Amino acid sequence: MKLVLGILQADDVLGNLVEDHGEYPLMFERLLRAANSNPQLQLEFVTYKVNKGIYPADIDEVDAYIMTGSKSSVYEQTPWVLELGKFVRSLHQRQKKFIGICFGHQMVAQALGGETRPAENGWSLGTKQTTPQRNAKPEAQPDLLAGKSFKLIYSHQDQVVMPAPGTV
Repeated sequence: MKLVLGILQADDVLGNLVEDHGEYPLMFERLLRAANSNPQLQLEFVTYKVNKGIYPADIDEVDAYIMTGSKSSVYEQTPWVLELGKFVRSLHQRQKKFIGICFGHQMVAQALGGETRPAENGWSLGTKQTTPQRNAKPEAQPDLLAGKSFKLIYSHQDQVVMPAPGTV
């Protein structure tokens, strides 16, 4: 079985860090390949540099999408951010599977009618002990991490203050 994932690259890693860590798509590929415990599942990745205006020719050329973080803000009125919001709405309308990480999460909320804005307390940097909560929707995937505590790295100044309608 093959799963083709489209990585929506919303930023570039700083030049001095690329040599040690690679660009964001490579980081996601490494993480997801390491987490894949199914020998029957072959993962393929296609990168779209949405921050440079590069999108798939056909929305269905991959099975699902992952959007990376960015130092940009989703409420900026820059052409590439506005275009990305349109693309997210298209994914939602076509019922494509997609997930946003950091900036990507904020973009999904903003594009689908929620609100993202700067955090009142400014930047959040460091690690934080996190305990995921149970899914609010019973039809959602099993709560594999619910109740398990672990540390997450935080580096952001924006936050979703109102989720998009119909989401949790």
